[in-house]
Amino acid sequence: MEDRTVFRIGPKHIAMYLLTGLGFATVMGFMYMQYVYYDAMIETLQITNQQLGLLITLIGVTGLFTAIPGGIIADKFDCRKVVCFGLAGMMTFCALFATFPTYYVAIATWACAGFFMSAWYSAVYKTIRVVAPPEAIGRSFGIFGIGTAVGSIIVNVAGLSLYEHFAQISLSTGLSSILWAFFTAGTVACIGGYLLARKMEVYGEITATGGAKSTLRDLGRVIKDPGTWFYVFGCFTIYSFQVSISYFTPYFTAVLGTTVAFSGVVAVFRQYGLRIISAPLGGLLGDKLGSTAKVIRGSMCILALLVIVVMILPADTPLPALVVIVFILGLLGTMNIALQASIAKDAMVPAKNHGMVIGVTALFSADLFQPALFGTWLDNYGNDGYTYIWIYTLCVIGLSITILSLMVSRRKRLEGTLK
Repeated sequence: MEDRTVFRIGPKHIAMYLLTGLGFATVMGFMYMQYVYYDAMIETLQITNQQLGLLITLIGVTGLFTAIPGGIIADKFDCRKVVCFGLAGMMTFCALFATFPTYYVAIATWACAGFFMSAWYSAVYKTIRVVAPPEAIGRSFGIFGIGTAVGSIIVNVAGLSLYEHFAQISLSTGLSSILWAFFTAGTVACIGGYLLARKMEVYGEITATGGAKSTLRDLGRVIKDPGTWFYVFGCFTIYSFQVSISYFTPYFTAVLGTTVAFSGVVAVFRQYGLRIISAPLGGLLGDKLGSTAKVIRGSMCILALLVIVVMILPADTPLPALVVIVFILGLLGTMNIALQASIAKDAMVPAKNHGMVIGVTALFSADLFQPALFGTWLDNYGNDGYTYIWIYTLCVIGLSITILSLMVSRRKRLEGTLK
């Protein structure tokens, strides 16, 4: 096992984290753009909350067919280059939607881009894991979180600024300007990432060897391994919570009467800006404790209390107080989502099969139902739908705490290394 002093943050690492983070920010900004540009998409495409939620559901449905093949690609080929391949494919569809910003084109875009996203998603998290020794997995994901946060602020602030300017011409022109900002950033990340990929040092075995029969055997071992399922449902609950708090964006406009630009800026810094602080701190703490699952579990306990506070707040609560609460939620939420894939160490998932495990995880994505479900609640119950969203969120937090506790206990029992 490598000594943790071997891991040094040099220029190549910094460039890799920044470029990969920019690419990650671009993909998430594009494929999940409703989380920041919710009202802009509703107004431009002239659709309902439920229809907008269905776009995200399409990612999950596509993933049912492509997630495991995408994970196999990430394991069988150099994951660093698969990242660039997937990013290039998604940016092609980003340009298509930017050129023809209609709901029907959006349906085709979200469905087709999901194929490239499956391979990219498995490869990007595997890459961040293998470019650092196991003892530094928390720091690796934490620093990657900084790159993601910086990239997200750049592309989203640029997108919001362009939207405010070009929407005066037409709503479709405003939406297209956001997409072209994503396309430009994604192209830079793709080309830069490809040039850098060949120079990065990796730790341990990162590609699974053998032909089709060997791949099927590896997949069988992955499915039978209890650690896979701890990882799958641990990631599910962490991501599900992040989806839930994203609904503070429409909450600000619908309930508090703020502007689209204001709620968008709050969303950008809640989801991404705070990650500059939360991701590295969470990573350092996780490495110190020897377990990022412990850090996330403690965070979830605090988040449960905060969600209860949100539910009982009076309607006349001052806006600054609400912003503070949302930012605290964002601080802990962004830390959890940044460290999400690092719980592979606590789940005892082998690095060479990490892509397949991520592929299996994608089959149980909250994207399959959660946005559409939340949209239905808001369409049917109006602002009262937010009560159902917060109750659902509390249930997810409880499940997350339980799974993470069992995961830590299992690793302690099998290894005897956690204290």
